[in-house]
Amino acid sequence: MEVYQKDPTPPILIPSGGQGYNETVSEARAMADYMLSKGIPEEKIIAEDASTTTLENLVNSKKIIDERGDGEYIALVTSNYHVYRALRHCRKIGLKCTGIGSRVAFYYWPSALIREYVAVHAEPKHLIMLILGWLVCMAPFVLSWIRFPLY
Repeated sequence: MEVYQKDPTPPILIPSGGQGYNETVSEARAMADYMLSKGIPEEKIIAEDASTTTLENLVNSKKIIDERGDGEYIALVTSNYHVYRALRHCRKIGLKCTGIGSRVAFYYWPSALIREYVAVHAEPKHLIMLILGWLVCMAPFVLSWIRFPLY
């Protein structure tokens, strides 16, 4: 919304995200409702609520952008820890954009970084790096549990 408010030609906003099993509304609908409550006009919001993954968020949002012909300047706004992976997906699908990271509470960072590390390295070509990274991180803990007999 900060980007929207600073833009002299207010852009279209595409909140994106499906509805989880324990959620009463989709992520897209929740974000759209919040934007509306903060004064963003309804005609400037197109909610994409069919996606279940980051890649689907981007593919579905790209379809909306392509159908509208609004692809001259695109900003992808996501959690600051998530920008890198989201932009990797954008490159794969041919979505040229700028990444903008929003602030996240400090206590969320450790689990978020682990999740992002796993997600980036879970791609087939990075699976070996994921396993090696896990082994290097876990080695001190595993070795501390092993009792070596002294003869």
